[in-house]
Amino acid sequence: MTMKPANKLVLAVIVLAFIFGIAAPRLLMAEEEKSVAIPDLADLIPLAAELSGRLAVLEQRLASGVDLSEDERRLYGIEADLQNHIVQLEWLKAAETSRYLQLVELEAAVENAAAELEKVNKRINREIRELGALRQKWLAEKNSWNEWQSSLLKEEPLDKVKSAFARAHETIDAALDLTRQELDPLLTVQERAGNIQARIISLAAEIDGLILARGDGVLPESYP
Repeated sequence: MTMKPANKLVLAVIVLAFIFGIAAPRLLMAEEEKSVAIPDLADLIPLAAELSGRLAVLEQRLASGVDLSEDERRLYGIEADLQNHIVQLEWLKAAETSRYLQLVELEAAVENAAAELEKVNKRINREIRELGALRQKWLAEKNSWNEWQSSLLKEEPLDKVKSAFARAHETIDAALDLTRQELDPLLTVQERAGNIQARIISLAAEIDGLILARGDGVLPESYP
């Protein structure tokens, strides 16, 4: 038996109402779970003091900073090698009879440069991930203290409570500033490595195209 359009519409409305009737409470529960638990007033000052202790640990951990001298030395060497490879490639393209084996050797040299760059990238990325994870924890603390402040200061506008929040915010901002100072030079080196990687990819693609274009071991005279 075929259902009439009107009956189909009624059925659809009933189904949607049933779905939303179940989903709505679950959504409300999920939102409640996302909200940050407000600490007891007795715990607030100790929590602020604990933050100060964590900042001291962070300062000690990052006191020596990240030594990027070796990474920068490697990047400088890779850039110099790439420049030599580019000059060699231009010479091979301009030569009347360019040797196939020379192109293959040049391709291998560029692959070695890429492997050397990968070593630098792995170390830099590891340092950035570790500092990024630390920074995320302090950002989470900042969000929590902001929520606590909006609730507790409204309920308990006591001077000592205000002082605890001021101390906590000062500590968190100091930690975030410290991680930023450590991240900035790392991100600068990472950006430089990314630019080098782009040059390597472009150079490797050009060399590969020249190798594939060869037929009898000699580049066509019309090849640009």
